[in-house]
Amino acid sequence: MLDEIILYVPNVPGQLKMALKALAEGQVNLLAFSLEQAGPYGIVRLIADDLERAEEQLRKHAFGLLKTKVFAIAMPHKPGALQDVTEALAAEGINIEYGYVAMPRKTTEAIILLKINREEEARALFREKGIQDLDEIR
Repeated sequence: MLDEIILYVPNVPGQLKMALKALAEGQVNLLAFSLEQAGPYGIVRLIADDLERAEEQLRKHAFGLLKTKVFAIAMPHKPGALQDVTEALAAEGINIEYGYVAMPRKTTEAIILLKINREEEARALFREKGIQDLDEIR
């Protein structure tokens, strides 16, 4: 599992730029990124190459943040691969709370990031199905 940083930023021009600038100034590279609207805020989810430096930079620039654990699973980049995972999780009553993709260029594999409600059961299911749970996505 990976550590994900979650930021809530006001949904106004320039706020996301300021957060990304803080990370860039600290030489933090983003490995995965998601942005969604939640009323007057944007929810930014990111995986950074250096979690501690990312936290330090964001806090230094007055950004509050949360951290959570997400699964990063590798799967073939082909039709139906993600459906197979969702089917297996659903069959066990395991819920996906949210997810997003980190897709390296020119590859035959996709990296899917999933926040799951029952982590230990999901980990066992992934092992049983031969789904690779990654500790990093670099």
